[in-house]
Amino acid sequence: MCLKKGLSNPKTGLLSGQMSVANTIITDQVMSKLGVVDAIKKTLQQNNVQSAIYNGVASEPMVDYVQEGLKVYKDNVCDFLLAVGGGATLLTLPRLKTY
Repeated sequence: MCLKKGLSNPKTGLLSGQMSVANTIITDQVMSKLGVVDAIKKTLQQNNVQSAIYNGVASEPMVDYVQEGLKVYKDNVCDFLLAVGGGATLLTLPRLKTY
């Protein structure tokens, strides 16, 4: 998980007390179909964090995934990124941070 400085609550480790905190979950179709993404999204919502989801990662990180994920991030005015999944998803996240 990549957080912007100052968003996490040091006592609980959770994001709280922010009225407009939002994130983009970068993932793949498998994690979405298994319900993992929905469970994470629900937990984040319970902590006042809204989530946008980009689940288009399918193989090795490609420029298309990075550009599409970045568009979701920017369109939803998100504060941080969260990667959920395996290798390709985890490798896509750092590339998003460079743009």
